[in-house]
Amino acid sequence: MLIGVDLQKSERVLNAAYNNAKGVTAAFNLNVLNVVNTLADADFQPDRFSHQAFYNVEHSRIEMHLISKIKQTVTIGASAVLFEQGESLHTENSYKYSLESLRSLQRRRACKCSVAGATMNSCSACIILVCQSSGLQTV
Repeated sequence: MLIGVDLQKSERVLNAAYNNAKGVTAAFNLNVLNVVNTLADADFQPDRFSHQAFYNVEHSRIEMHLISKIKQTVTIGASAVLFEQGESLHTENSYKYSLESLRSLQRRRACKCSVAGATMNSCSACIILVCQSSGLQTV
């Protein structure tokens, strides 16, 4: 099993990365509405929403939201959904891990794993795990 994780960084660095000046992350986040329009027969108008991302310290994650710029009603299939001005549509969580939290996660899962290899820099880690089943079955 190969696991890639984003390591914890300062709140300043994370907020700058997810609110970059060129608007790349904002465009990615707003495109979610185009995907929902296609897959769920919806009529979101992305220009009526703005991107907001922030680091949630308590949960060690970046949260991405789309904020309604105006009071509006969006049709999704046969349903009408009202968005108030300023209302948030939570679109993504991107968790950040410390090495200790990764070790804790490994101890809690249903199989025994040992690290077969790892590479790490100050931003991310790539870990190769060799796992053996502990006899628990998953469905």
